[in-house]
Amino acid sequence: MLGCWEQHLGGPFEWLGYSHLGNAFLRDPSTCMYAVVYPFRAMLKMYGPFGSVHDFEMAVLTNPEFATYCLRPAHIAAIRTLLGPLPTGKVYIPGLYPHLGGSDEPETYHIGDFCVFMEIVGQTHGFS
Repeated sequence: MLGCWEQHLGGPFEWLGYSHLGNAFLRDPSTCMYAVVYPFRAMLKMYGPFGSVHDFEMAVLTNPEFATYCLRPAHIAAIRTLLGPLPTGKVYIPGLYPHLGGSDEPETYHIGDFCVFMEIVGQTHGFS
């Protein structure tokens, strides 16, 4: 499931989930290190070891600063008003990716498949 990101990320990561905007949540099963992929930045940020997914959720995903920067609830609410709720396996995707000069305005978004989104964004970064 890592597709073109696998070699770029390194490590034996497993995907745990993803945000409405396509940030992916990962875990290294051998070290219990948890990380977040920020696809438009081609960045993997390690958040440390946690005893369980629940511990990671409570320490990181529910952190107000993390929510503001990564989960962006107000931004998602504006997009949801325009496009409706997301079906399973889908994310909100800007029409032209911000790292390629696109806008992050809610009206530029559409709904697309998470796996396809990750593969295309990875390819725009030169991952193969």
